[in-house]
Formats: sequence, C-alpha cells, structure tokens
Amino acid sequence: MSESAINEFFGLTKSPFSIAPDPNLMYWSRLHKDALANLEFAIEKGSGLVLFSGEVGTGKTTIIRRLLSESTTTTQYALILNPLLDEQELLVEICREFDIDTTGEGSVTTRCFNALRDKLIDNYARGCRSVLIIDEAQHLSFRALEQLRLLTNLETDEHKLLLIVFVGQPELRQVIQQPQLRQLAQRITFRPHLHALSSGEVEQYVTCRLSIVGAQDPLKVISRRAIATCSKLSGGVPRAINTLLDRSLMVAYANNQSTVNSKHVKQAFVELNQWDEPSPSNTKRRNGVFAVLLVALVLASVVWWWYSLRPSLDNTAVVEHYGQYFGVDSFACDDSSAPLQCVSLTSVSASVMAKLDRFALVEEERLRLVENTQGGTVAIDISGEASRPMSVTSPSSILLISERLASSIKLDDRSDRVVEIARRFQHLDRQSQPITDEEFNRNLQQRVRLFQSANQLDPTGEVDGVTYALLVNMTTRWEEGL
Repeated sequence: MSESAINEFFGLTKSPFSIAPDPNLMYWSRLHKDALANLEFAIEKGSGLVLFSGEVGTGKTTIIRRLLSESTTTTQYALILNPLLDEQELLVEICREFDIDTTGEGSVTTRCFNALRDKLIDNYARGCRSVLIIDEAQHLSFRALEQLRLLTNLETDEHKLLLIVFVGQPELRQVIQQPQLRQLAQRITFRPHLHALSSGEVEQYVTCRLSIVGAQDPLKVISRRAIATCSKLSGGVPRAINTLLDRSLMVAYANNQSTVNSKHVKQAFVELNQWDEPSPSNTKRRNGVFAVLLVALVLASVVWWWYSLRPSLDNTAVVEHYGQYFGVDSFACDDSSAPLQCVSLTSVSASVMAKLDRFALVEEERLRLVENTQGGTVAIDISGEASRPMSVTSPSSILLISERLASSIKLDDRSDRVVEIARRFQHLDRQSQPITDEEFNRNLQQRVRLFQSANQLDPTGEVDGVTYALLVNMTTRWEEGL
C-alpha cells in the first residue's frame, strides 16, 4: 500500500494531508491571513518585537515558511530552530544565521555582539531590513531573553536595527508576562495568536487542500459527514486533521471505496489511538513483577514515613539564605506570644536546626525590622507599627513553614508537590490555568529558573528548600484559602 497508489486511486497528484509544513497546501483562514498580515506589517514598519503564538499544530511554522519564501533583497532573515541555548550560544547562532564572521580578539560575547551590530548597521545603510525569527521560543532561558532584549537597543534615532519575532506555544505568553521581563514585554508591538479551526473552517480547510492536489469534486473524495466527524475528533487542529484524514484515506483504499465516509474516519481514529495489548504470558510475568514492586513500595513508604517523623537537617540553608536576604543577624521572638524559637542566623548549625520542628518566615512586603540598640540584634515586627522590639506582635500573620520538602523537585517528577508548586506560580502570575497539572515539565522548569534568577538564587530549574520557602512565602494569602 504505497502513497502513490492511494493518491492515484483517489485521483490526486500528491498527498493532501501530509503533516510536513507545505506552504503550497496552506489553507488561509481569517486568523492565518491576519497573522501573516501582522508579521508583514511589523517587518515593513520595523517594529522591535513581535509575539506570534498558537496551539500545537495550528500552522505557525507553515506561516513562517511562507514568510521566508517571500524573502526579497530588502529583507535578511535569521531563523533559530533550537532555542535551548544559553545566552552566548544563542548570540553565536544568530551571527551564524546572519552569515557574520566572528573571528578576532576578545571574548566570544563581545566579538559576536560587535560583529552583529556592524552587520545590522550595514544592512540598514543598504536599505535592507534585518529580521530574527526564533521558533519554539517558550523554551528560551531568562538570560537568553535578556540578551535578546539588549539586542533591541540597537537602533537609530528613528528605526530599530533588528526586528525579533518570537514564535511559540501559548505558554510563551505566560513567560513573557513575568514581572522580571516587563521591559521586554513592553516592547512587543504585535501579538497575533492562532486558535483551532471552527467546524465550518474545517470543511473549507479539507476541500481547499483536496482541490489543490487535483480533486475535481472534493466532497466525492471525503464526504461532508466524514469531514464533520473529523472536525469533532480532531478538535479543529490542522495537524490532527491531517493525521486523521491521511489514515482515513488509507482505510477507504483498503476497503476499495472511492469516498471516505464517517465510518472510515472513526476507524482511522481508533487505529491511531490503539496500543498493542500484551500477550497472556507477558501479562502473568508483568503481574508477578508488579506484585514484587508493590511490596517494595509499601516497605519504602513505611521507612519514609518513619524518617519523616524525624526533624530534617536540610533547612539550614533556608535560614542562612534569609539571613543574607533580609540582612538580619538574628530572629528574636517572645516565647510567650508566638510558637517560635529564636535562632541566630549567622551561626546556625545542623545540630541547632535539628532541635527545631519548624521555623518562621515573614512576607517581604509586610516585614518591619526594628533595631534593638541595647542588644545589637534585630527583631521582626509585622504589625506595621515598630513599637515592640524583640517580639513578634502578630504571630497569626506569620507563615509557619513545616519541613515539608525532603528533597529537590526536578524535571519529570510527578507528585502532589509538583501540582502545588504549579498552582502557586499560577497565583503569583495571576494566570487562569497552572503551567502543568501533574508532571514537572520544561515550562515549569523555565518558570522556576526565572523565579530563582529574580531572587538571586542559582537558576538550576530545580525546586530546593530555599526556592520552595521563598515561593511559599510569596503566596501566603493564597495558601490561607486552601
């Protein structure tokens, strides 16, 4: 069953539903036309930044390829397909895409920046626009985004020397909206976004592609009811439509029927979502392995529960960090007014922390430090009135963080703690949906890195004790509503 045989059977010159982004098969819905028009206008105007977003498979890459195919001598494009680069690697890759020689003396960053600046100035003098397009931009690191923001500073009195187009999934909008990137967000002049197709647009999409590849009557190749079924099963996402209808043509061909009907589409959908069932012998073997693993898991859970009753020694770093963060020499408290213990932040030790079953952190915006001139220490007062040195005047307003984090949370982890962290960022960023519902994915990793960089922490992308404590501390009011 070859592709050419199927195409010949249906009277088509080539496959109408290839998942490869082919600009010649592009169906231009209103949203696609508006997106392309916005991009062309932004390039013509010379705007600094454009944010082009859309769901997976909605046609972003196809539009970009169409844009590149219309390239003229008055525009030079640089396309970055791999955004998982640090700021220096990104700068080198940009220079390579612009055919810039970066050899010479000095650091790599300095050589690349100076060479890129000279290239942009030369292009501008020749009347040639310089456009940088970054695909999958939601994966850019905070430092890389900052590097790109600096590139937008290259300008004349009237024009930007470089237009940057960020192309990515909807999460890109969440990344750009972070407070730490507000300078970058303020420079974005166009924000086209692609949604899924409506049922009416799906029919136009299918008939358009069939007509392009030679179908005299598209509805005789794929019936209207089959298209409606495809619209419902695919959700109106072009890539999903292509995959489903490509398989539907195979199903109809295998049944020697020249028109794809609704049953063919449903069968194709089942085949695309079907997984091989294990053989009976493998099932028994796997059940035995599962039983052993289950027993081991129960034992491990009992051991973990027993150790969880013991105080953790890993929170020392948290207290030390807060000492540097707030510039406090010691936490001072009145044992009669708050369930806290006093501990020196400058000389804390594991043995001291082992005696504490919890420690206190205070919301930064409500923190008041009162100097006790007699003792040379600093007390915490969060009542708004610096009237009671060496005491906590409102213990109910203090966030008591138990030792809830046994180890760092990192990429690909799945747990209730991951869900909690995602929801805290949702609250912090004022988003309608969390970044993830279950798994610690790359989007959450990127958000953690941004958070760590903004709080002078090593941007590892993993949630350790310090990162977790800071995040919890900044989302106190949300936690009170849990």
